[in-house]
Amino acid sequence: MTFTCPPDHKHGQTSNCYSDHKCRCDECREVRAKQHQDYRRKIRNGHIQEYVDAGPIAQHIRRLVRDGWEYADIAKVSGVSEPTIGRVRRGVTKRVETETADAILGTLPRMRDRANPSRMVNAVGVRRRIRALVAVGWTVREIARRVGKTPSQLWWYERQDMVTVATHATVAAVYDGMWAETPPQATAEQRRIYKRARTHAANRGWPSPLAWDDDRIDDPLAIPDVDGFKELTDADIVDAALNGEKPKLTPTQRREVITILNERRWPAWRIGEHIGCATDTVHRIRNQLDLPVYLANGTHYKDGTVAA
Repeated sequence: MTFTCPPDHKHGQTSNCYSDHKCRCDECREVRAKQHQDYRRKIRNGHIQEYVDAGPIAQHIRRLVRDGWEYADIAKVSGVSEPTIGRVRRGVTKRVETETADAILGTLPRMRDRANPSRMVNAVGVRRRIRALVAVGWTVREIARRVGKTPSQLWWYERQDMVTVATHATVAAVYDGMWAETPPQATAEQRRIYKRARTHAANRGWPSPLAWDDDRIDDPLAIPDVDGFKELTDADIVDAALNGEKPKLTPTQRREVITILNERRWPAWRIGEHIGCATDTVHRIRNQLDLPVYLANGTHYKDGTVAA
């Protein structure tokens, strides 16, 4: 069927005639089809960013605000304007460009790296890390030695609401190096200490590192997965991560999962969201493994090839 525009319509000249005036004449439909084709081609070539759900980004912003960061801090590190950050947090903006999502989701590590070491942040992540290490058999004395504190100073964190950025960074680094390491059990005394630490944690209901996702352990509202993945093999855990179950991954397991998802031509933000780690972490591991980088639509950013 052929439609005819009213005389005062600029049919075939602007998109308003099709979208606003609801005109369906042949000329307007041809212009609309060409605009749509041009738009999809620009997305494929990486000239236009696709949009993603803003829900996870809003949650991330709320988490940063709960930790004491202001919109100005987030904007400075991410490069996203304060008004945009506010609209996303309040739910006014429902979808955001992938570039904006990547910028905001990758802010926390960079913010802590750049923050004044004396700045105060929520202490919940420090407490959870110390407790998790005790739950797998490490003593407070050994944790304190590696952190560079006394055991009494480490116990002091149990009663604090806030700690400095420097303390948080030190404890987080020690935790990253210890959680997948097995405490020494070569002698009877070492086995006794190991068992006592685990019993101490079990009596208090302290979750192990396997119960915490890397990107949620600092979130005061996060709930540990107490079922964990303790009895699973490496292959089981990798499969669970690929299925989106977000188990606690060792560095080796994380590299394997990122390699597999990268082979599927997933962008960094999607990989990070899928396995529960920061976008910056995905970028760093891809660089270490010299993996190809793909855009949100599966386009290789160097040669422009697109996944079938």
